[in-house]
Amino acid sequence: MQFEWDEAKNLANIRSHRIDFKEAFFENATLRIPANQAGSVIQLETEVLEWYRSQSADYKTLIRSVLRRHMEENRTQQAG
Repeated sequence: MQFEWDEAKNLANIRSHRIDFKEAFFENATLRIPANQAGSVIQLETEVLEWYRSQSADYKTLIRSVLRRHMEENRTQQAG
C-alpha cells in the first residue's frame, strides 16, 4: 500500500507522539485484535465483501445467515 506523506503532518506526529509514521513504522507494526474478537475474524475477498455490502446495510447479518444456512445444509447431508 502506498501513501503520500504530508511532511508537515509527519513532523507534527513526531513531536506529539514520538513516532515517525512513515513506511518503516508500518513494516514493523503488529496487528492486535482483542481476544474476545479474535475467534470471529475472517478474511473475505474484496469483491465478495463489496457484493454483500451492496446487498444490505446489514451485510454482516446477511453473511452470518448465509454461512449458517450452508453449515446446516451440510450437517444434514453428512448425517444422512
